Amino acid sequence: MTDNLEDSALMLRYQGGDIAAFEVLYRRHNDSLYRYLLRLSLNHATAEDLFQEAWGKIINARQNYRPTARFSTYLFRVAHNCFIDYIRRNKRHTAEIDIDPDLSPTTDDA
Repeated sequence: MTDNLEDSALMLRYQGGDIAAFEVLYRRHNDSLYRYLLRLSLNHATAEDLFQEAWGKIINARQNYRPTARFSTYLFRVAHNCFIDYIRRNKRHTAEIDIDPDLSPTTDDA
């Protein structure tokens, strides 16, 4: 029966404790969400990590869900934000790496 419900109705049922409703949402969107994250990250391992993180955020924030937009819009926004956070974390780690001054090019080398 839950297979025929719209995504927003399924999410609202999940808020009420209906695990089967979440399972339907997951089956409907897992492939497209993974492909989206793979396109963004260009890396299978990263896409898998972001995929898990996005679904985890959906699960943890289910009580705050309000159907003001399509569920897929909400899901992909959460996933996009996970990707942006991933980029920021990696940018910070990259910036923290010190370059050995003896190995960096100087104007005399050019």
